[in-house]
Amino acid sequence: MHGFLMSSMDWVYLGPDKSLGLLLADAGYDVWMGNVRGTTWSRKHVKLDPDKDKEFWEFSFHEHGYYDIPACIDYILNMTNQSQLYYIGHSQGTTELFVLTSMRPEYNNKIKHGIALAPVAYMTDARSQVVDLVVKFEDRLKVLFNIFNVHEVLASSRWMKAAGRLLCADGSPFQEICPMLLFSICGYDYPQLNKVFIIPAIYIHPI
Repeated sequence: MHGFLMSSMDWVYLGPDKSLGLLLADAGYDVWMGNVRGTTWSRKHVKLDPDKDKEFWEFSFHEHGYYDIPACIDYILNMTNQSQLYYIGHSQGTTELFVLTSMRPEYNNKIKHGIALAPVAYMTDARSQVVDLVVKFEDRLKVLFNIFNVHEVLASSRWMKAAGRLLCADGSPFQEICPMLLFSICGYDYPQLNKVFIIPAIYIHPI
């Protein structure tokens, strides 16, 4: 399961030699990549329109872990006729795993092994200045979002993609701005960032 503001594409878009999903498939594993509600690939609903209806967005990490992940697990086990699976989560995907295994312990027997990459359980020690500002002005931001009918964070759009090309493309004089924006949110780790892959990430994610 993918991380915050990401999707299942994170497991494949680095290509066959670097993407965990493809590496595992080449090693003989049956790989299933999930998308929780609200991602680029999970915006359909029998009644609600995510572009118009506020109710579509009234969910949290708790609902992801309590409803979405069990639904994915049950579907996979039913389709494969297996009793257990391996679970790999990144960031938000680990939070959902923790919710699932603590709130619905019957699913512990369905997970052979849970792998938590960049696990997140509490945000109290987060050192991001951006996160601190969002938390500090949370109430005011909610009022503004409601006034302007904004319910989706960093939605995919033409101007977002155009900004991505301008700021993040190889050879752009502004290319260093993209890593700095990422680091301001996620923490600094320049040696582990490949700037070339920022552009495809923008095109396949809501950011």
